[in-house]
Amino acid sequence: MKILSLGGILSLLLILLYIPGYNPLGFQTFPFFGLLYGSFTLLIPLLLWIRIKNKISGSDMFGENICFEIDENSLTIQSPSVQKTILLKDLYEVHFLPDSWLCYGTPGSFFYIPVAAVSDEEQKKISRWFKQKVNRIR
Repeated sequence: MKILSLGGILSLLLILLYIPGYNPLGFQTFPFFGLLYGSFTLLIPLLLWIRIKNKISGSDMFGENICFEIDENSLTIQSPSVQKTILLKDLYEVHFLPDSWLCYGTPGSFFYIPVAAVSDEEQKKISRWFKQKVNRIR
């Protein structure tokens, strides 16, 4: 059984270095912590961006033409590899953004529908359907 991992040992070392007046290594801790926290501030967003990029490019539907069909009861997504129909009442949430609609089937996954692909008249009609059928609208 592992008692302490490498991360745990580093955390304990950082806690000891942070205690005022305790400086076993004989160097100033402020520049050390500034560098440490600054690197995390830059590193974490970069790692998240790389992870999201890899996840999107690894998707089955990446790079395929996608067709959306929306009627007053359902949303159908078709591509060469996937066909899925969701009832509007079963959608978890819909976000209306200026350039798109994000239709969440679950809290963690959504379908991106570009508004530019839909005429103004159809946008109003589809918005009305979403507002009537979906419980959570933003």
